[in-house]
Amino acid sequence: MALDTNLLLRKDGLKYTQIMLGGMEIDAIEESIKEVNAMEHSTNPHIGVNASDTVFITQYGRKLSFKSVVHEIESSTGGREHRIQDYQNLFNTYKETSAYLVSNSYAEYNGKYIITKFDKEEEAGGSFVIDWELQEVITAPVTSKTFRVWGKAPSATTTTTTTKKVTVPANTKTLLTKCPTMSRKKLGNKMGVSCVKRLQTFLKSGGYFLKYKSNGNFGKFTEAELKKAQRKRKLPQTGVWDKKTIAFYKKLYKL
Repeated sequence: MALDTNLLLRKDGLKYTQIMLGGMEIDAIEESIKEVNAMEHSTNPHIGVNASDTVFITQYGRKLSFKSVVHEIESSTGGREHRIQDYQNLFNTYKETSAYLVSNSYAEYNGKYIITKFDKEEEAGGSFVIDWELQEVITAPVTSKTFRVWGKAPSATTTTTTTKKVTVPANTKTLLTKCPTMSRKKLGNKMGVSCVKRLQTFLKSGGYFLKYKSNGNFGKFTEAELKKAQRKRKLPQTGVWDKKTIAFYKKLYKL
Protein backbone atom coordinates (compact mmCIF):
# COMPACT_ATOMS: atom_id res chain seq x y z
CA MET A 1 0.00 0.00 0.00
CA ALA A 2 1.55 3.29 -1.08
CA LEU A 3 1.42 5.97 1.58
CA ASP A 4 1.99 9.69 1.14
CA THR A 5 3.85 9.66 4.41
CA ASN A 6 4.52 12.43 6.86
CA LEU A 7 6.77 10.31 9.04
CA LEU A 8 8.23 10.90 12.43
CA LEU A 9 11.73 9.53 12.94
CA ARG A 10 12.15 8.52 16.56
CA LYS A 11 15.27 7.63 18.52
CA ASP A 12 14.50 3.92 18.27
CA GLY A 13 15.15 4.06 14.52
CA LEU A 14 11.58 3.17 13.54
CA LYS A 15 9.51 5.36 11.25
CA TYR A 16 6.14 6.48 12.55
CA THR A 17 3.13 8.19 11.01
CA GLN A 18 0.63 9.99 13.19
CA ILE A 19 -3.06 9.25 13.12
CA MET A 20 -5.89 10.74 15.15
CA LEU A 21 -8.60 8.39 16.38
CA GLY A 22 -11.46 9.60 18.54
CA GLY A 23 -9.50 12.75 19.39
CA MET A 24 -6.39 10.85 20.54
CA GLU A 25 -3.01 10.83 18.80
CA ILE A 26 -1.47 7.45 17.95
CA ASP A 27 1.98 7.08 16.37
CA ALA A 28 1.69 4.02 14.12
CA ILE A 29 4.80 2.19 12.92
CA GLU A 30 4.75 3.01 9.21
CA GLU A 31 5.81 -0.37 7.87
CA SER A 32 3.17 -2.15 9.99
CA ILE A 33 0.16 -0.36 8.46
CA LYS A 34 -1.83 -2.83 6.38
CA GLU A 35 -5.15 -2.83 4.61
CA VAL A 36 -6.60 -6.15 5.74
CA ASN A 37 -9.43 -5.88 3.26
CA ALA A 38 -10.52 -3.19 0.84
CA MET A 39 -13.95 -1.71 0.27
CA GLU A 40 -16.24 -4.31 -1.24
CA HIS A 41 -19.03 -3.87 -3.77
CA SER A 42 -22.16 -5.89 -4.36
CA THR A 43 -22.15 -8.30 -7.31
CA ASN A 44 -25.94 -8.07 -7.63
CA PRO A 45 -27.14 -4.63 -8.73
CA HIS A 46 -30.60 -3.47 -7.72
CA ILE A 47 -33.09 -2.40 -10.40
CA GLY A 48 -34.76 0.96 -9.81
CA VAL A 49 -38.36 1.76 -10.70
CA ASN A 50 -37.06 3.64 -13.71
CA ALA A 51 -35.25 0.46 -14.88
CA SER A 52 -31.80 1.83 -14.01
CA ASP A 53 -29.15 -0.35 -12.38
CA THR A 54 -27.02 0.50 -9.39
CA VAL A 55 -24.21 -1.30 -7.63
CA PHE A 56 -23.51 -0.36 -4.05
CA ILE A 57 -20.87 -0.54 -1.37
CA THR A 58 -21.58 -3.18 1.25
CA GLN A 59 -21.88 -2.47 4.96
CA TYR A 60 -18.47 -4.06 5.41
CA GLY A 61 -15.97 -1.27 4.84
CA ARG A 62 -12.20 -1.29 4.96
CA LYS A 63 -10.26 -2.97 7.71
CA LEU A 64 -6.89 -1.57 8.80
CA SER A 65 -4.21 -2.92 11.10
CA PHE A 66 -1.06 -1.36 12.52
CA LYS A 67 1.30 -1.44 15.48
CA SER A 68 2.34 1.30 17.90
CA VAL A 69 4.93 1.42 20.67
CA VAL A 70 4.61 2.82 24.17
CA HIS A 71 8.22 3.37 25.20
CA GLU A 72 9.68 2.93 28.67
CA ILE A 73 10.16 6.71 28.77
CA GLU A 74 7.01 8.55 27.70
CA SER A 75 6.65 12.29 27.38
CA SER A 76 2.94 12.23 28.26
CA THR A 77 1.80 13.20 31.76
CA GLY A 78 2.00 10.14 34.03
CA GLY A 79 4.40 8.28 31.76
CA ARG A 80 4.03 4.87 30.18
CA GLU A 81 1.20 3.55 32.37
CA HIS A 82 -0.88 6.68 31.71
CA ARG A 83 -0.49 6.31 27.95
CA ILE A 84 -1.41 2.61 28.01
CA GLN A 85 -4.47 3.39 30.13
CA ASP A 86 -5.51 6.10 27.65
CA TYR A 87 -5.26 3.57 24.82
CA GLN A 88 -7.20 0.99 26.84
CA ASN A 89 -9.95 3.53 27.49
CA LEU A 90 -9.98 4.37 23.77
CA PHE A 91 -10.54 0.70 22.96
CA ASN A 92 -13.26 0.31 25.60
CA THR A 93 -15.07 3.37 24.25
CA TYR A 94 -14.85 2.58 20.54
CA LYS A 95 -15.03 -1.22 20.34
CA GLU A 96 -18.75 -0.86 19.64
CA THR A 97 -19.29 2.86 18.99
CA SER A 98 -17.51 4.27 15.94
CA ALA A 99 -14.82 6.95 16.13
CA TYR A 100 -13.58 9.25 13.38
CA LEU A 101 -10.09 8.56 12.03
CA VAL A 102 -8.03 11.45 10.64
CA SER A 103 -4.57 11.20 9.10
CA ASN A 104 -2.60 13.26 6.62
CA SER A 105 -0.44 10.24 5.88
CA TYR A 106 -3.17 8.02 4.46
CA ALA A 107 -6.08 10.38 4.13
CA GLU A 108 -7.89 8.06 1.72
CA TYR A 109 -8.71 5.92 4.75
CA ASN A 110 -10.31 8.73 6.77
CA GLY A 111 -13.69 7.69 8.04
CA LYS A 112 -15.56 6.14 10.96
CA TYR A 113 -14.14 2.98 12.51
CA ILE A 114 -14.63 0.70 15.48
CA ILE A 115 -11.62 -0.88 17.20
CA THR A 116 -11.80 -4.65 16.73
CA LYS A 117 -8.41 -5.54 18.19
CA PHE A 118 -6.23 -4.11 20.96
CA ASP A 119 -3.43 -6.43 22.09
CA LYS A 120 -0.43 -5.24 24.09
CA GLU A 121 2.81 -7.12 24.76
CA GLU A 122 5.67 -5.99 26.99
CA GLU A 123 9.18 -6.22 25.57
CA ALA A 124 12.38 -6.94 27.48
CA GLY A 125 13.36 -3.26 27.61
CA GLY A 126 10.12 -2.19 29.30
CA SER A 127 8.35 -0.89 26.20
CA PHE A 128 4.95 -2.16 25.07
CA VAL A 129 4.06 -3.06 21.48
CA ILE A 130 0.36 -2.66 20.74
CA ASP A 131 -1.48 -4.36 17.88
CA TRP A 132 -4.47 -2.41 16.58
CA GLU A 133 -7.16 -3.45 14.13
CA LEU A 134 -9.90 -1.10 12.95
CA GLN A 135 -13.08 -1.94 11.05
CA GLU A 136 -14.70 0.82 9.04
CA VAL A 137 -18.38 1.46 9.72
CA ILE A 138 -20.43 2.75 6.80
CA THR A 139 -24.11 3.14 6.06
CA ALA A 140 -25.76 -0.17 5.26
CA PRO A 141 -26.53 -0.68 1.56
CA VAL A 142 -29.90 -0.11 -0.03
CA THR A 143 -31.99 -3.20 -0.67
CA SER A 144 -34.64 -4.05 -3.20
CA LYS A 145 -37.21 -2.88 -0.63
CA THR A 146 -35.62 0.48 0.18
CA PHE A 147 -34.24 1.42 -3.26
CA ARG A 148 -35.66 4.72 -4.56
CA VAL A 149 -35.25 6.75 -7.71
CA TRP A 150 -32.29 9.13 -7.29
CA GLY A 151 -33.43 12.27 -5.45
CA LYS A 152 -36.74 10.84 -4.27
CA ALA A 153 -37.08 10.67 -0.49
CA PRO A 154 -38.49 7.57 1.22
CA SER A 155 -42.16 7.73 2.18
CA ALA A 156 -43.14 8.87 5.65
CA THR A 157 -44.18 5.35 6.60
CA THR A 158 -40.61 4.06 6.14
CA THR A 159 -38.92 6.89 8.02
CA THR A 160 -37.79 6.14 11.54
CA THR A 161 -36.17 8.46 14.06
CA THR A 162 -33.59 7.20 16.52
CA THR A 163 -31.89 9.10 19.31
CA LYS A 164 -28.17 8.36 19.62
CA LYS A 165 -26.31 8.79 22.85
CA VAL A 166 -23.51 11.33 22.49
CA THR A 167 -20.16 9.79 23.45
CA VAL A 168 -17.77 12.44 24.72
CA PRO A 169 -14.04 11.58 24.56
CA ALA A 170 -12.24 11.99 27.89
CA ASN A 171 -9.96 14.69 26.46
CA THR A 172 -12.94 16.73 25.24
CA LYS A 173 -14.82 16.36 28.52
CA THR A 174 -11.82 17.53 30.57
CA LEU A 175 -11.20 20.45 28.20
CA LEU A 176 -14.79 21.66 28.45
CA THR A 177 -15.33 21.12 32.16
CA LYS A 178 -11.95 21.76 33.82
CA CYS A 179 -9.90 23.99 31.54
CA PRO A 180 -10.19 27.80 31.68
CA THR A 181 -10.46 30.34 28.88
CA MET A 182 -7.19 30.54 26.93
CA SER A 183 -5.52 32.77 24.36
CA ARG A 184 -2.06 33.64 23.04
CA LYS A 185 -1.73 36.23 25.81
CA LYS A 186 -3.28 34.29 28.68
CA LEU A 187 -3.36 30.60 29.56
CA GLY A 188 -5.65 31.00 32.57
CA ASN A 189 -4.01 29.05 35.40
CA LYS A 190 -1.37 26.45 36.28
CA MET A 191 -3.13 23.92 34.03
CA GLY A 192 -2.46 26.20 31.08
CA VAL A 193 0.07 24.10 29.13
CA SER A 194 -1.81 20.87 29.77
CA CYS A 195 -5.09 22.47 28.71
CA VAL A 196 -3.57 23.93 25.55
CA LYS A 197 -2.48 20.40 24.61
CA ARG A 198 -6.05 19.24 25.17
CA LEU A 199 -7.34 22.09 22.99
CA GLN A 200 -4.88 21.20 20.22
CA THR A 201 -5.91 17.54 20.41
CA PHE A 202 -9.57 18.60 20.32
CA LEU A 203 -8.92 20.69 17.20
CA LYS A 204 -7.21 17.72 15.52
CA SER A 205 -10.23 15.53 16.19
CA GLY A 206 -12.32 18.04 14.23
CA GLY A 207 -9.94 18.09 11.25
CA TYR A 208 -7.98 21.20 12.28
CA PHE A 209 -4.38 21.67 13.45
CA LEU A 210 -3.39 18.49 11.58
CA LYS A 211 -0.05 19.83 10.35
CA TYR A 212 1.19 20.77 13.81
CA LYS A 213 2.34 18.99 16.96
CA SER A 214 0.28 19.21 20.15
CA ASN A 215 2.99 20.88 22.24
CA GLY A 216 0.98 22.98 24.72
CA ASN A 217 2.13 26.26 23.16
CA PHE A 218 -0.77 28.60 22.32
CA GLY A 219 0.91 30.27 19.36
CA LYS A 220 -0.24 31.80 16.10
CA PHE A 221 -1.02 28.43 14.52
CA THR A 222 -3.28 27.35 17.39
CA GLU A 223 -5.01 30.72 17.20
CA ALA A 224 -5.49 30.46 13.42
CA GLU A 225 -6.86 26.90 13.55
CA LEU A 226 -9.21 27.81 16.39
CA LYS A 227 -10.56 30.67 14.26
CA LYS A 228 -11.29 28.17 11.48
CA ALA A 229 -13.23 25.98 13.91
CA GLN A 230 -15.15 29.00 15.21
CA ARG A 231 -15.97 30.10 11.66
CA LYS A 232 -17.31 26.62 10.84
CA ARG A 233 -19.56 26.78 13.91
CA LYS A 234 -20.65 30.36 13.13
CA LEU A 235 -19.03 31.65 16.33
CA PRO A 236 -17.16 34.98 16.66
CA GLN A 237 -13.71 34.34 15.14
CA THR A 238 -11.69 35.53 18.11
CA GLY A 239 -8.99 32.87 18.07
CA VAL A 240 -9.57 32.71 21.83
CA TRP A 241 -10.89 29.69 23.72
CA ASP A 242 -13.47 31.94 25.30
CA LYS A 243 -16.64 31.47 27.32
CA LYS A 244 -18.92 31.65 24.29
CA THR A 245 -16.96 28.95 22.45
CA ILE A 246 -16.86 26.73 25.54
CA ALA A 247 -20.60 27.19 26.11
CA PHE A 248 -21.33 26.23 22.49
CA TYR A 249 -19.40 22.96 22.69
CA LYS A 250 -20.82 22.13 26.12
CA LYS A 251 -24.29 22.38 24.63
CA LEU A 252 -23.20 20.38 21.58
CA TYR A 253 -21.83 17.55 23.75
CA LYS A 254 -24.65 17.88 26.31
CA LEU A 255 -22.31 18.61 29.21
